[in-house]
Amino acid sequence: MKKIKNRSDYAWIFNATKSKGNKKSVLSAAFFVIVLALIVDYVSLPAYNYQNAGIYLLFAFYLVVFAVLNFLFTQQFSKLVRNSAALAALLVIFVIVMSIAGSEMINSKKFRDQIVIAENTDFSSSFSAISLSKIPVVDKATAMQLGDKQIGKVQGLGSQFSIDPTYTLVSTPTSILRVSPLEYQDIVKWFNNRDTGVPNYIRVNVN
Repeated sequence: MKKIKNRSDYAWIFNATKSKGNKKSVLSAAFFVIVLALIVDYVSLPAYNYQNAGIYLLFAFYLVVFAVLNFLFTQQFSKLVRNSAALAALLVIFVIVMSIAGSEMINSKKFRDQIVIAENTDFSSSFSAISLSKIPVVDKATAMQLGDKQIGKVQGLGSQFSIDPTYTLVSTPTSILRVSPLEYQDIVKWFNNRDTGVPNYIRVNVN
C-alpha cells in the first residue's frame, strides 16, 4: 500500500505559489500608483522641490494608496503594507513638525530682524511731491473706449486692424500714456497688408 505523504511535504509548493501571488500583487499596486502619479503630475503640475511641503504630503498619499491596494490584493497586513503606512505617517509628521518649527509664532524674532532699519528719516523730505497734472485720471477701460473711437475716425484703418487690449502704461518726461499696438483683423487682412506692415499704434494721454 502506497504511503500517503504528509501535507508538510508539499509546503514548499504552497509557499512558492504564495510568493508569486504576493509579487504579482506588489507589481499591480505599484503599477496603479505609477499611473495615478502620472495623471496627478499631468493635471496639477506639482512643484518637485524639497522646500515644498505639499510634495511630501503627495508622496505620503501615494504610499497610502500603495499600502491599501497591496492589502486589498493580498488580503494580508504584510510587512510591506505596514512599512508603507509607517513611512507615509512619518512624512505627514515631518511636514507638521517643520511647519510648526518654521512658523511666525516660534520665529517671530527672526522674521522681525529680516528688515533692518538703519535710520529714521522724514518721508516728505526724501521724496518730492508729485504734481496733480502728472497723476493718471483716465483708467484703462476709458482709454480703450477712446482708442476704439479714434481708430474709427481713420478711413480704412478700422476695417483692417483691431487694437490690442493691453494698453501698457508708459511714463514720459511730460505725460503719462497708455500705448497699445494694432493687430490685423484676421488672416485675410494680414495677407493683404503683410508687405506694408502695421502702420500705426494707439496712444492715449491719461493725465
